[in-house]
Parts: sequence; structure tokens; C-alpha cells
Amino acid sequence: MLVNPYVLSVHWYAATLLSELFDRKRQTVYKWSIDSKFTVLGETYLLVKIRALTVIGPEEVRLLVDSGTTYSWVSRKILEKLSVKPSRRMKFKTIKGDVVEREVGHILVEYEGEEAPTIVVFAEDEDGNVFGLHGLESLGLEVDPVTRQIRKSEALLAL
Repeated sequence: MLVNPYVLSVHWYAATLLSELFDRKRQTVYKWSIDSKFTVLGETYLLVKIRALTVIGPEEVRLLVDSGTTYSWVSRKILEKLSVKPSRRMKFKTIKGDVVEREVGHILVEYEGEEAPTIVVFAEDEDGNVFGLHGLESLGLEVDPVTRQIRKSEALLAL
């Protein structure tokens, strides 16, 4: 996997509090909610619909939210099924420090009735499928650092 699911922009206190809660429980805590969000302590998943910029219908995919990753990574097989075309190749540094080269393209992503364009990396079999910061901000979303739930941003940073 090329990303670290625990790289989230949280304050040290919130990160310490979360690790203490997890250690005390000695088990994984699951939370279901009616709005397509599934949370395991330390990981947040988002159920979104994605489609090419063309008219082909959307595909619903479950992606691990990783606000430490710039772009979203989606399986090449899914993107090709949706006729998403790569626009260029880019280099990415993995958590291990390796540099990999992948194709990137553009998709429309939909969540709770909101739709926005975002950049997507054509993930290979050994890569993870994640929803990155660019996609979150395109939809005006953020991760609550304490609950790990997805929520609408009050406001995006202007500068």
C-alpha cells in the first residue's frame, strides 16, 4: 500500500486521546451511520460515486479517506471501466520513501448529492484505493479529528 491511513492533520492532543481510547478498549470500534460513512477507529471510509467527465454513469466505490495524500487513488480497472482517460504521468513518493510513477486523470466525484471534479491516480494492483485531500476539499469536506467522521467544512482556507 502506498499511503499511510493514519496521516491526518490532527493536533497532538487529539491523536493521543484517540490512541488511549483504542488501547483501553483492546479491540476495534465500529460505528455505522445512515449517511454512507463507516468508521473503524483510526480509519475513515467514504462511499462515493465517481464517473468520467463524459456521460457514462457513475460507479459507487468505497475509499479509505487519507487527508495526508494529495490525490485520490482508484483502481485502474474501475477507471478504465468508466472510460476515464489518463492525462499525464506523475511521480509519487511512498511512505517507504520509494518513488513510483503513475498515470493521472480527472473524474467527477459525488457525495451526498454534491458533485465536484477532482484529480485521480490510476492505482495498480499493489496500490491502495484512497480518497485524498484534493477530493475532500473539492467537495468542501473535512475529517473531524476526534470522531473521524466526515463533515462539511465550515469554510475552506482562503490563503
